[in-house]
Amino acid sequence: MDDDNLYRELFERSPHPAWVYDAQTLRFLAVNQAALEHYGYSRDEFFAMTLADIRPTEDAALLLDECLTDPPPATFDGFWRHRRRDGSIIDVEIVTSNVSWHGRPAVAVSVSDVTDRSAAQRRQHAGHVGSWHVDVRSARVERSEGMYRLYGVERPAEEPGIGILLHRTHPDDLLALSDALERALGDGTAFVLDHRIVLPGGAVRWLQTRAEASLGNDGRPTELNGTSVDITERKEAENAAEEALVRLKMLYEQLPTIVWSTDRELRVTFVVGKALAAAGLTEEALLGRTVAEIAAQLSDSAMTPAHANALVGRSEAFETVWGSLTFQVYVEPLRDRSGVIVGVAGVAHDVTEEREAKQHLEYFAYHDALTGLPNRLALERILQRLLAELDTSIGQLAVIFADLDGFAAFNDALGHARGDELLVAVAERLRSRMMGNDFLCRWSGDEFVIVHQGRREREEIGKRVEYILEAFGEDFVLYGQHYKIDASAGVALAPANGMDQVSLLRAADAAMSRAKKRARGAIAFFDEELQVAAERRFSNENQLRVGLADNEFSVVYQPMRSARTLRIVGVEALIRWNSAVLGRVEPTEFVPVAEEVGLIDPIGAWVMHEACRQGREWKDQGLGPVRMGVNISSHQVRYSNFAHRVYMALEETGLDPRLLELELTERIMLDAEPAVLKTLSALRLLGTRLSIDDFGTGFSSLQYLKSMRVDTLKIDRQFVKDMPEDRFGVAIARSIISLGHSLGLQVTAEGVETEAQRDLLRSMECDELQGYLLGMPLAAGECTRLLAAERDRYAGEADAGAVDADHFVKSD
Repeated sequence: MDDDNLYRELFERSPHPAWVYDAQTLRFLAVNQAALEHYGYSRDEFFAMTLADIRPTEDAALLLDECLTDPPPATFDGFWRHRRRDGSIIDVEIVTSNVSWHGRPAVAVSVSDVTDRSAAQRRQHAGHVGSWHVDVRSARVERSEGMYRLYGVERPAEEPGIGILLHRTHPDDLLALSDALERALGDGTAFVLDHRIVLPGGAVRWLQTRAEASLGNDGRPTELNGTSVDITERKEAENAAEEALVRLKMLYEQLPTIVWSTDRELRVTFVVGKALAAAGLTEEALLGRTVAEIAAQLSDSAMTPAHANALVGRSEAFETVWGSLTFQVYVEPLRDRSGVIVGVAGVAHDVTEEREAKQHLEYFAYHDALTGLPNRLALERILQRLLAELDTSIGQLAVIFADLDGFAAFNDALGHARGDELLVAVAERLRSRMMGNDFLCRWSGDEFVIVHQGRREREEIGKRVEYILEAFGEDFVLYGQHYKIDASAGVALAPANGMDQVSLLRAADAAMSRAKKRARGAIAFFDEELQVAAERRFSNENQLRVGLADNEFSVVYQPMRSARTLRIVGVEALIRWNSAVLGRVEPTEFVPVAEEVGLIDPIGAWVMHEACRQGREWKDQGLGPVRMGVNISSHQVRYSNFAHRVYMALEETGLDPRLLELELTERIMLDAEPAVLKTLSALRLLGTRLSIDDFGTGFSSLQYLKSMRVDTLKIDRQFVKDMPEDRFGVAIARSIISLGHSLGLQVTAEGVETEAQRDLLRSMECDELQGYLLGMPLAAGECTRLLAAERDRYAGEADAGAVDADHFVKSD
């Protein structure tokens, strides 16, 4: 066997866990069988992880600091803590050596588990035992040294009589011990008794005293042999366990939960829970009944099979409805200390409110909160399906982009509230004009999209669009006032103008822009001329490049305030572009273009560095710490070096990573690829905070909250703007706050513009507020003056409600 094969054989057969990892990426390259068995991960799971994944969360920062030192340490020899797959933490000693793995620098590691050794060294307690002997006929008593240690007294010159056993007995136990000794001395009755004694210093200890008599020929006792054992720790543990059981039962009686156990015949032996009454059940009516009988009463078909499976060792989980409540039920095998299954343990959580909240969130994931129409996400899905099913030999698909004429002026004149009422009325008019094969959605603002399928001739589609726009022929009546509103429409056809949703929507949008230029209420089809215009639009990216090179971008900062104290706890950094050619350009216009043409990375990097620099400057001026929120585009996160760029921005500016909060869209979290999730994990290792911006506005999914740890949920302004009148908005906001707090997350409400909104959100225990009422977006200098004024206002205050740094730099 050559040296290489011999090394591999020794590596694989080593009784100690061992592995090889990449010195640069920290990824596992090889693991032996002992490592798989000791840590519980499969080989594939190891290869998908890095060293950081087996470190406890609280030790990850230490690992990152070690790796980022320049130069990095040659080895990591010494004592560390590791996390196994089941979550348990072990103490280990590792020995490392630098090796080459297929030409790459790597590190070989040998691991020794020293957890038990550490525990043994910490274990300092031992039991105390004493023995005694009584010669009944001579009344002579003998005691071991252990007896005197138990009673805390020195051995006297002359051995005292049997009475010493009673002399220091606790008054409450004296009668029981006296009776037991009297019977043992009288007729030889053996006994085992737990009792208390009082030491000379007044301390109370528990003893277990055993006595057994030897009988003479006459049947009378001749000797009495006894032992006493200090069982104080056991008694304290039993009392603590009993108290814990009482507290646990009280807890279950307060929580919306039902807990029960059965015997092997599946008869209920124990049941408790506050939710019993809500489900129409009682403890008395359930005890002693079989699961099958209870399931029949509740019309629950899943209950009996689940318990039967638990009896043979399989855990089960299912959701069911008992009465008017929805429960999540878990049943497990109930085992004795030897591991034998003796019954079934079950718990049912009342998840009615959570399910209702989830249904609300799922509804708003695919529907517009204002009009109730399907939203952009729903459109993308239906359009993708219809294009896949389109038979171009017999029909075509029309995408109709409709936009209200003069809506901005209407909003400016009558206000956003009246504008929203008009949009609701428009949605109802359009809905009344839909046919069975039409799909209507609200795209954004005053824009609506209709997907129409089945008509082949362009002329017929034109007539269909005219019929739809006839919905605007009659005035809209709002609060007794008549308003005339028109709509223009652009039409794109598949397959003529494309067979993907991006191309069709872009084409329909371009056609709609042409229609609006012609006249109010006009219709335009996408054609070759518009194609040229679309191409011209993409050429405008040069202005973005010029703007970046000529420093035309700036950052403004909008305050975020504590809902409790109304003190500033952070700001959100917002980019602005004042183009020398185009004038002021809104982020909603240039950010999508920057994403399309690949400029979002340098623009985003500039914003990140500028925000970190400003945050550090405020700290140095005594105006901080101020948490800095920075919006992150999905395109930025997909860059492989994004986490490193964030690290460099923090390193170069000196901003505390805990003061940087990266605001992510739900789309980023919902569509996150493994590489993106890895980037987000790296950002967590850096110590930055993560928040979900505009939560619940089109892409809500609870799955990513389970798989990816975040710090903050930001309630979108569309749920806030109609508060407190909009009961659905209130319900959604309340659900998001409840959901966030149940997961240990902070919740921020955006778009707070009225005192009524502010007061309602504060009553719902929302953590932070942001909006025009709390502060407009300000240039750096204006924001500096605002922070200084607030600092001076609260200077010297012993304000118990003042916000300190731990409000937003708390570690995980």
